[in-house]
Amino acid sequence: MSATIDWHQRQRTIFLIASGISTAGSFAGLTAKGWILMSGTQNAMLLALHFAALSLPTLLVSGPAGVRTDRIGCEKVLVQAQWALLGAGLLGAMAIPLLTGAAQVIVLMTSTLLMGVAGAYELTARNSTAPCWWKNPNSWLHTSRVFQWCSTWASWWARPWGAGWWP
Repeated sequence: MSATIDWHQRQRTIFLIASGISTAGSFAGLTAKGWILMSGTQNAMLLALHFAALSLPTLLVSGPAGVRTDRIGCEKVLVQAQWALLGAGLLGAMAIPLLTGAAQVIVLMTSTLLMGVAGAYELTARNSTAPCWWKNPNSWLHTSRVFQWCSTWASWWARPWGAGWWP
C-alpha cells in the first residue's frame, strides 16, 4: 500500500512540474508573439485574432479529438499532440528571427492556430489519460517523459525570443 501511494505521489509531482514548465513556456511564447504582433502592426484587432486563433479551435476540434482519442488511445494522441505543439512552436519561433512584416504576421498567426488545434487534442487526451495511469502505471511513465521533454524543450526554446535576448 505504501509503495502504491509513493508511486502515485511521484507521478503527481512529475506531472505538476511538467505542467508548470509547459505553462511558463506557453505564457512566454504567447506574450512574445503578442508583443511582436503589436510592435510590428500597431493593430489591436490582430492581437485579438491571435488569441481567438489559440482558443477557438478548442470549440471546433474537441469533438474529433475525443473520437480520435477513443479510437487510438489517449497515450498515442497525447504524444502526437505534443509533437504537433512542438512543430507549431518551432514554426513561430523560426518566424521571429527569419521573417518581417506581413510574412512574419501570417506565419505567427498560422503557428498560433496550429497550436490551438494541437492544444485541443492535447487537452482531450490529457483528460482521458488519468484512467490509463491506474490501468497500466508503466504507460504513464512513458507519457510523462515525452510530455516533460517536449514541454521543457519548447519552453526553453521560446524564452530567448520572448525576453528579447535574440537579435
